[in-house]
Amino acid sequence: MAVVQGMPAGIGLVLIAGQLYALAGVEAPVRTLEKLAGAVELGGRADWTAVALGAGTGAVMVAWRRMPDRLRLVPGALVGVAAATAVAVLLRLPVERVRVTGVLSAVTPPGWEDFGVLASVGTAGTEVALALIASAETLFSAAAVDRMHDGDRTDYDRELVSPRVSGTPSAGCSAHCR
Repeated sequence: MAVVQGMPAGIGLVLIAGQLYALAGVEAPVRTLEKLAGAVELGGRADWTAVALGAGTGAVMVAWRRMPDRLRLVPGALVGVAAATAVAVLLRLPVERVRVTGVLSAVTPPGWEDFGVLASVGTAGTEVALALIASAETLFSAAAVDRMHDGDRTDYDRELVSPRVSGTPSAGCSAHCR
């Protein structure tokens, strides 16, 4: 249980450390510990216009939670990004913008000869790794959902096992499986 709770927190810390540099408009160090240690020094090198836009985006996302339910059908993150984009464009702020070019030329569908790779040992290893990562992600998501409601809690020992065998709910299946 501690691993399931602690791992998302650790991942979140790593992601936040990297995003602080992007928010400040500064290239991030490669190693996580260097990112964390260097975060203190970001203030003197930060692009304060970008920081203000980022803080504004966060404020919109927090305020969006207090809006009526019918408005909250649109995710707060989308509203925050749209508001920041509108402010940056309308005020012609000197901030970096994402430019998407050449996506269609970079993607090519596989040919028939490419399907032979699916039988390789490397592909099998990748499939096992993806299955393990997806399984861990399922447990992390279940832990996050448990924190958002007061109902039945996840039985982690049974989470990755099919909830139904021969059409009957398993012992660990909560009311949502019925």
